[in-house]
Amino acid sequence: TYRGNSVSDVLVFFSIFVSKTMFVISGLFPILNPPGHAPLFLSVTNGIKKTERRFIAKRTAIYCFILIVFTMCFGVYALSLFDLSIDIVEVSGGILVAKLGWEMLGGEKNEISERKGEEIIQNTQSNTLENAFYPITFPLTVGPGTISVAIALSANLQTVSAEVKEISASILGAVVATGIVCFIIYICYAYAESISDKLGKNGKNVLLKLSAFLLFCVGIQILWNGSVNLLQSIK
Repeated sequence: TYRGNSVSDVLVFFSIFVSKTMFVISGLFPILNPPGHAPLFLSVTNGIKKTERRFIAKRTAIYCFILIVFTMCFGVYALSLFDLSIDIVEVSGGILVAKLGWEMLGGEKNEISERKGEEIIQNTQSNTLENAFYPITFPLTVGPGTISVAIALSANLQTVSAEVKEISASILGAVVATGIVCFIIYICYAYAESISDKLGKNGKNVLLKLSAFLLFCVGIQILWNGSVNLLQSIK
């Protein structure tokens, strides 16, 4: 019996870990959009050696990981200072995430990102090595939208039951998912020149639209979870 319970606990832990990992990836990847930001990164680092570009890409990925994990861990608690419940954060965050996905589907988000990217490029090109965090990491890669998504995902993760194994699986899944996405950021940035040439304009547009739809679905899911919890609290 004991052995059976142990196997069952491991399966539950693994199931939650995998589901939360995939959920966080599906939330972070579309808004971070590493392949879409690769051309901007390439423009910012234009004129420097490939070894230096890869060093900057590595540092940027590390900064992104730290910033996102920090936001996931402490973002909701920071909002609690204003006496905001997790369910309210989920509802409002879900609306915002869905809105971002909808705007990206319509092309508005892409146009805004390109305009911001052009401004950043003009102000950063001469001091690339010194500005790996600002503005390459923030706001070029991790912008306010990504921070909002991270807070919303964090609120969703904290709705898991209070059992230690489930909380541990959710936290581990979120950290691993963030690490995977940040590793993709490193790959896309370090090899931005090759990726940009291979994808082409049509390839990047298709990837953007698919990612935007996925982000919209994640936003609706987060909104739904928060709404259900709020309705249950009324009862």
